[in-house]
Amino acid sequence: MKGILEYAKKIEGELIANRRHIHINPEVGLELPKTTAFVMEKLKEMGLEPKEISKSGVVATIGNGGKTILLRGDMDALPSKETTNLPFKSCNDYGHLCGHDMHTAILLGVAKILKEKESELRGTVKLMFQPGEETGAGAKAMVEAGVLENPRVDVAMGLHVSADLEPGKFEFTNKIASASMDTWLLEVQGRGGHSSTPHLAIDPLMIVNTLYTMLNSLVGKEVDPFETAILTVGKMGGGTVANVIPDTAVLE
Repeated sequence: MKGILEYAKKIEGELIANRRHIHINPEVGLELPKTTAFVMEKLKEMGLEPKEISKSGVVATIGNGGKTILLRGDMDALPSKETTNLPFKSCNDYGHLCGHDMHTAILLGVAKILKEKESELRGTVKLMFQPGEETGAGAKAMVEAGVLENPRVDVAMGLHVSADLEPGKFEFTNKIASASMDTWLLEVQGRGGHSSTPHLAIDPLMIVNTLYTMLNSLVGKEVDPFETAILTVGKMGGGTVANVIPDTAVLE
């Protein structure tokens, strides 16, 4: 299959425009109505027949039978406000701070190129536009909805952008490339009280603060240095007012 790079350069402006449109309109979790509609519209313009097989999960196929390769791109943003001054910054309180806007735009570009070269394909390419990567729910929902079947997928591939790489370069590995998404919640039950009498209370905030410090040293002390593990506490808190010791506090 020749001419791929030349065709990619030809549609560069369209790819940038798609990415910026998605970046301006970030959505989170499995609720991606605008992003899903945009992706399906673009795929239909290419002559494809996309299907929403799960909540905001879109699939389309290109090719002529034979072995099937699945190409996956995630579409969801983070529930964190963008603070840049870019002309295409987020228009709401969410932000594409992990690069999924680029993943979606890249997969749309791949779709356009492969559709243009469809007669040269020796097999089938299944495009998987996935919601809910940040929550861990999107891939599960799409697998349960049959994304790996009809046609049955032989190989699945994905990518993730990195600000550490120079434009035009990419990295690959036959080992672990990145951490998978999982979540946990730890709630500490104490005994509330007034701030003037802390000796009569059991302060859960002090406990979670100690646990936070201990958890951050857990991987280094408990995991084999030749193994890979990441443990992150991204949320902690408790209490509602300054002069009351709360009953509970949480770590997530």
